[in-house]
Order: sequence, then C-alpha cells, then structure tokens
Amino acid sequence: TVANRVRHPDVVDVFDAGHRKGTRYLVSELLRGRSLEGRWRSKKRRLPLKRVLEIAMHVLGVLAAAHEKSILHGGIRPSN
Repeated sequence: TVANRVRHPDVVDVFDAGHRKGTRYLVSELLRGRSLEGRWRSKKRRLPLKRVLEIAMHVLGVLAAAHEKSILHGGIRPSN
C-alpha cells in the first residue's frame, strides 16, 4: 500500500488492504489512545501552545517523509 512506502516512527504500519465483496478494507497495527479530535472533545479546552507545537512537529515530520516519496495526504484532520 501507499502507506507502507512511508517509513516514519509516527506512521501506522499497514499489513493488508484490498477490496472484497464490494467492501474496501485496511488492516493496520492497533494503536491505543485517542485521536486529537477525541482529546479536544473530552477536554473542552485549549491545549497549551507547547503541546500544540509538539503535535505540529510530529505531523510535519510525517508529511515531509510522505512528500519525499511523492505522496500527498488528502485527509489531514484531528480525527486521524
């Protein structure tokens, strides 16, 4: 899969992907925790600037690794 072309500590490993009986599927490693969107919904308050910058650096690192492989991510949002 395209996801497996990007090697970065912050990228989930994808084991399989395909299409069967009209349904697309993706099998990836199980991650524990919440999405950023889940964090925001549960706390109902702003994150400290330091934490926002830490998260941004992780996201930018993944995007840089993807762009090095000529991959564009079309779903950058707190839910994923």
